[in-house]
Parts: sequence; C-alpha cells; structure tokens
Amino acid sequence: MSRLTYQIVLSLVLEHFAKKDRGQYAEIVESVGAAAAAKGLGTRSSDGRGVTSNDRYRIEELVREAMWDCLIKRVIVFGMNTSNPEWPWYRLTEQGAEAVKAGAPQPYDPDGFLKYFRDGAPGIDPVVVEYLTEAVHAFNSGCLRAAAVMLGGASEKMILVLIDVMQAAISDSTKQAQFAKDIAKHWAIHHRYSVLQDRLDRMVQAKRLTNDLNETVRNILPAGFDLLRRCRNAAGHPEAAGQVDESTIFFNLRTFAEYARRVLALTNHVAQGGADW
Repeated sequence: MSRLTYQIVLSLVLEHFAKKDRGQYAEIVESVGAAAAAKGLGTRSSDGRGVTSNDRYRIEELVREAMWDCLIKRVIVFGMNTSNPEWPWYRLTEQGAEAVKAGAPQPYDPDGFLKYFRDGAPGIDPVVVEYLTEAVHAFNSGCLRAAAVMLGGASEKMILVLIDVMQAAISDSTKQAQFAKDIAKHWAIHHRYSVLQDRLDRMVQAKRLTNDLNETVRNILPAGFDLLRRCRNAAGHPEAAGQVDESTIFFNLRTFAEYARRVLALTNHVAQGGADW
C-alpha cells in the first residue's frame, strides 16, 4: 500500500541532498523511489528493487514540487556548474548544505526517529517514550486516530510530571497548599494544565526563569499542549469525533521532539531550582 504524501517525499528528497549535494532530477527520482520501497512507503515493483509505475509517476511529480519548494527556500539552485547551468541539474546552496546537515530522522524511520528523540530528551519519563513509540508505530501502520491519541497521551503525561515536580518544588508552604488545592478541584487535564500555566506565568513575571524558559512558558508549552490535545480530541472522542489526516500527524510527530525537549528542560529547572513567584 502506498503512503507517499508530499511531506514524506520532501523528507526523502532532503535525505538524498544530505548524501549528494549536486546532481540532476532523474537521480533524485531513482533515490526517492528506492528509499520509498525500502522503507515500505510505496508499493514495491515486481522485481522488488523499486516502486510500481503508478507510485513512480507520483514520485516524479512530487520530487519536481519538492525541488521547486527547495529552490524558493534557497536550499538549492538549479544548475550544477558552468557546464550544466540549467534544470534538470541542481546543487545545494551554502544555506542548504547547513540545513540538510542538521536534519533529523523522520517518523517513517521508527528506530532512527525514536533514538533521536531519546538522545534529545535524556531522562524523560519512560511512559512518555512508551506513548510516543506506539504513536510512531501506529502512524507507520496507517492508524492515524490511534497515533493522535497516543501523542496526546504523551503530552499529557509530561504535563502531569511537571505538575508533580512543581508542587514538590514550591518552597512556600502556603503557596504549595493552595497549588495542591487548585489542582485537585477538577480531574480534567485541561483544568490542571490551566492551574500549572497560571503559576508558571507568575514565575515569568517574577523573573524566576531564564529567557529560554520564558519562551517555553509563554509560547512552546501552551501551543504544543493545545495542538496535541485538540488533535487527540478530534481522534478519540466519539461524541465529537473529527478527521485526522496523515499530514497533520506527520507534522505533530516532527514537532513533538522539540516540544518534549523544551518541556523537559523546564521540568528539570523547576526540580533543581525550586518554584516561587
């Protein structure tokens, strides 16, 4: 079964650029086709070395789109050298070379993606890793609703861990008791998150956090929590079920690693430095 979306083909194109900084369009099509077959992203051809003609045609068109996208973003220029100055030749720009060098494994490579996640968030709660692992495997099996629910679970577990750490780190007994009372008023994660966000905002106002952590509190944490909760609700609430598509889950998986890293850094800071406002 073919799962070749534009996002996946673009990722495979960038993988090719990381291996070969100049060449021509036809080489990229061959490389992407071989990678898609090897990773189970396309329907294998009868000889097992590539993809079917239908998938190849789709790859040809999506690679063309990806190359124009990369051209607009100054990742590549058309033309390889003075002897081959036009399309279908290309070469990476200096900016493009830096971009592909910093590239990370993609969700369609479960082992590489999960290793990249663990390396970037050492010490993160193992339950978060378990949820993310199921999300990645669900995504690669085409179970998009399941992937959305698992990602929402991973995000909520990070919030619950941060709440526990926050409560233990509050040095003022009166503030600690009030925080615990406010948290206990309702079991819903959205309520608990709101209480947590309120106290974190107070810490920002009291200048208790670094600039990076201020950015996490003001932008990264609320945006990430809301995005993943809404997607989970759309996928997992029968009374209000909505559609989740592959592109959305692909994007959410891609961004989850950075979101988790930033929340973990905030959690560690609170655990080590205490909480007050």
